[in-house]
Amino acid sequence: MYEQHSAWLLRFARMATGREDGSLAQDGVQEAFFRYFVFRREGNTVDDPRKWLQQYLKEYLERALARSARDERVRAESGGGTSGMQEMLFDVQRRLPQLLSPRELQAMRLRAEGFRYAEIADALSVTVGTVGTMIARAVKKLQSEFGPRENLKHGRSDE
Repeated sequence: MYEQHSAWLLRFARMATGREDGSLAQDGVQEAFFRYFVFRREGNTVDDPRKWLQQYLKEYLERALARSARDERVRAESGGGTSGMQEMLFDVQRRLPQLLSPRELQAMRLRAEGFRYAEIADALSVTVGTVGTMIARAVKKLQSEFGPRENLKHGRSDE
């Protein structure tokens, strides 16, 4: 089962974390398989192992990222400081969940990672058409908030 699902789960985890180093993603995949083993060993049945693993991994990563964000805020408040670019990126990352629905955010992250619409649809348990609608809606919201893509490339927004 590991050989069948681990590569896909690792791609999903790397996309979800948005981090260059894959250590959190790898830890999450390892933890998901470990918890699956424990769950099954306790006599529980699983109809769709891939979905079970993905859901556990998603929840694990959400908890880990929330802890990391709290830690980053504590470091910044205690004088650790960040560069201007890091601060801007942190602000954008903080605002995304306010601008996009959780499903739109997931779809955008998966697409940014290079997943195809069909893969995103499978991961989110929706139709391919719904994925297209979610991504289009998300892009429109982001353009409304941050300006057209051409302006973002040059670090400007229409003010």
